[in-house]
This record gives sequence, structure tokens and C-alpha cells, in this order.
Amino acid sequence: MSYPGPWSRCVAAGILLATLLAAGCVHAPQNAPLNGAPAHAYRLTPRQPAKERQDLLLAVFFSGGGSRAAALSYGVLKTLHEARIGAATGETSLLEQVDAISAVSGGAITAAYYCLFGDELFHGFERTVLTHNIERDLILRALRPDNLYRLASPYYGRSDLAATYYDQEIFRRKTFGDLAQLPNRPFLIINATDMSTGARVGFTQASFDVIGSDLSAFPIGRAVAASTAVPLLLTPVTLHNYAANSPREQLGSRSSEAALSERFARMIEDLNSYRESPDRRYVHLVDGGVADNLGIRAMQEFTMLNGGLVSSLQRLNLSRVTKVAVIVVDASVRFDGAWDKREATPGTLGVMKAISQSVLSRGNYETTDLFRRSMELWQQQLREERHRTADGGELPELGFYFIRLDFAAADPEERKFFYNVRTDLSLSRAAAGKIIAAAGTLLRENAEYQRLLHDLSSETARSL
Repeated sequence: MSYPGPWSRCVAAGILLATLLAAGCVHAPQNAPLNGAPAHAYRLTPRQPAKERQDLLLAVFFSGGGSRAAALSYGVLKTLHEARIGAATGETSLLEQVDAISAVSGGAITAAYYCLFGDELFHGFERTVLTHNIERDLILRALRPDNLYRLASPYYGRSDLAATYYDQEIFRRKTFGDLAQLPNRPFLIINATDMSTGARVGFTQASFDVIGSDLSAFPIGRAVAASTAVPLLLTPVTLHNYAANSPREQLGSRSSEAALSERFARMIEDLNSYRESPDRRYVHLVDGGVADNLGIRAMQEFTMLNGGLVSSLQRLNLSRVTKVAVIVVDASVRFDGAWDKREATPGTLGVMKAISQSVLSRGNYETTDLFRRSMELWQQQLREERHRTADGGELPELGFYFIRLDFAAADPEERKFFYNVRTDLSLSRAAAGKIIAAAGTLLRENAEYQRLLHDLSSETARSL
């Protein structure tokens, strides 16, 4: 048997070195700088009069949790699609009355698909996306020679590979500019987390204004990849910060609500950091669940930046709203206490799993509690404002509906099954079917949801 000589080994080493150097030149797609006003800017705009129920503001929030969250979100959308409510022109689907969807990680996959393709969601999504083994596809793609070459670059990570997959295989290369041109769709907010500050980053043009970037050409699939970039398992998605070249506009104005909390000051501090720190040339985004696994801070922060709920409703042409309904879909699992039954010291993986579950569960509780208190304050502010401007006329009754869905309300045996569904991007048809059915049951049996349907029916009867 002969072995390569010194010259052959040098040639091989040179080829390997050249390959690695060439791979170092591979870059992930870059976000574009903002040059003037985008032709199709993806912004939250005033509601058009075309919506059937002008008296209702309906926002839906989808949590993270891999395919488990995607399936639970799908089940809720399916149930809303089937729910019929009265309108001036007859009956309409309650899903068609949703104004906004804010989503995180796995929930963002379902939310983005619906906002892009509408009712097509109910004719193929379950088969082609929900129960498709996306995790297997990503692993096989990563092992391809061309992708191994790309992954050797420090400027191209595993989440960039996932972004390409989502863009090509699920979202059909659609961008936020495409989404901006679709009429009568809920406003979609895909949430990620700034790795350096821990702040929530929503994929809207308002957020991209802060870093001087144009969101229009940004792929939906890449935003979803950022929202699902679980730390350690996947790499961050990197954005260029062009804030040095963007106009320095005032960010928000204090309202009575914001003055009660240091959260407003911290939010402004985080936003200004993109403009004021010369070292912040890049923004590295990880899973949205790190900042807020429920996605509901998007609504809180929007109202704070716009001076409170009253001014926010006025800005969005929602002055006729008498019912504010929020549906929070939480696919997280609770701590199962398995380690509490053993004396043995938990291993590294067991500790990581238990801590991640307990931190997410505690964080969801704190976020929900804060949101409930914000809703109480909004209700009080709205009442005071309408009394002040009523001029002696009869005020319409205000209704606030907080509809929270999670597996804790399921049957104990089913709950145990749901808690054991892995948080990844692979889901069997049997598991998907159970989760979708549970979503419908949880929503239909929710007391606040029943109250909303009753009040919508009563209001329709009075108007006829």
C-alpha cells in the first residue's frame, strides 16, 4: 500500500485551506437600508370601513412551542373560521374579524401562513406543513455538500439554512412587501428577541425604521427563522443596523399608563441604543420566546409608544369600538415534577429541560398578569375618555374579553399526553389531530369566549 508523498499532502492541505477561505466569503442575505419611503411598507394602518363588525377589536396571540404550538394555533384559527356571527350583511366568520395576530416561534409558522394565504390554510396546511417532518428535512439539508460548505462560513449559520427552507418550501418566497399588498388580512407581527438586550423585536416597518432598514424585500421565511432560532440549537439571524443614516425622530410619548412603569423608559432606552451606540452595527436575533413567549407585549408596547389605548384607537380609526377581545393561545407545558420523585442528581439535559420549562411557565404567568392589569387600566382610561367627550349623550357599554387557552384546562389524561409532545418541528398525524381537536374544545368551552359570542349576538339582535 502506498501513501501520499509530502507534495501530495501539501496540495491537499492547500485545497482544503482554499476551500475554507472561500467558504468564509459566504454571507447570509442582508436586510436592505431604508432609502426614502418604501413603496409597500408593512405598517399597522387605520382600519378600513369594509370590516363587518366595526364595534369589535379582536387580537390573537400565538405562543412558541414548536409543532405543538403550530397545531394548537391552527386549531384555534379553524374554530374561529367555523364560528358564525351576525353582521349588517348577514353572517360572517369570526376569523374574518381578527384585526391582528402576534406570534412567536412555532405559532409564527401558522400565523404567517394564514396571513399570507388566507383560507388556503384549511386546505393542505395540516398535511403539507403541520405533520411534515420539518426537522428531518433541515438535518438532511445541513448534510448536503453545498450546505456544509456554506455552514463553514462564520457569516452563515444554521438559522440561515432554516430561513432558506422556510422561504422556499412553506412561504413561497413571499416578502413583507407582498404581505402589505394583501387586503383584509390581520396585521401580522412575528416576534424575535435581540440577543444583546433581551428586548422584543417585531418584524414591522416601524421596528425596521429604528435600524434604518427597509422591511419590504425581507422574506417572511427569514423572519420566522429568527422567531424560531432556539439558542444553542440554532444560530441567531443577523441584521445590519443602518440607524446612523436614519432620521432621528422622537420615539413615543409618555402616557399616564407609561408613567406608572419603568418599562416605558427601558423600552425607549433599548430603542435608542440602536442609534446612540456606535458599536451596535449588527443586531443578532434569537427565538422570540426569550423576550416574550406569548407575543402579547407587542400590544402593550404599541399602546405605550402611542400614548395609551385611547390615542391608539383614535390613530387606528377604531373610535367605534365597544368590545376589545384578546385571545392568548399558550402551548407551553408545565413542570411535570418527575425529578421530585427521585433522589438521584439530575443530569445536564434534565436540568436544562426542567429549568427551561419552569422559566417559560413563570415568565408566561408574569406576562399574563401584567397584561391583565394593563387591560384593567385601559378599560378605566377608555371609560373616562368617553365620559369626558359624551356631552350628556348615552354611552355604549364597553366590553373587555380576555380569553386565555392552555393545556392546563384540558382533561388530566389528555393534558399528560400534550405535555409529552416534544417541542420540535416534527409531529405525527395522530398527535396533530388530538391537539387540533383540543384547541377547538378549549376555545368553545372558555367562559370569556362564550360571553363574547353572546354579546356579539345580542348586539346584532338590537341593531336589527
